[in-house]
Amino acid sequence: MNLYEAVELMRQHRIRRLPVICGQTVCGIVTLSDLYRFVKPYALTTVILSDAVADELHRHTVAEVMTRSPLTCQPNTPLEEVGELMRRRRVGALQVGQTLCL
Repeated sequence: MNLYEAVELMRQHRIRRLPVICGQTVCGIVTLSDLYRFVKPYALTTVILSDAVADELHRHTVAEVMTRSPLTCQPNTPLEEVGELMRRRRVGALQVGQTLCL
């Protein structure tokens, strides 16, 4: 998926992070802040992306910017542990589980 498609998906669902799926396993995560090295943060807040921003996002893929092997926890991990882990590792989101529940 290119970054333009990822941004549109995030905007459509009003989310800031997307899991990256490889088969049945989460292999990465991409966040809006991952895109800032390609476009300025304010460029992503407009209702319609400029042609220059859209072109730049089309040129790159999610695989180029995603965090590989994102931090995870198990569904039964106590909330206090999850919070401490997130603080210690300085992350704003945590994947629960490694595989998809279909």
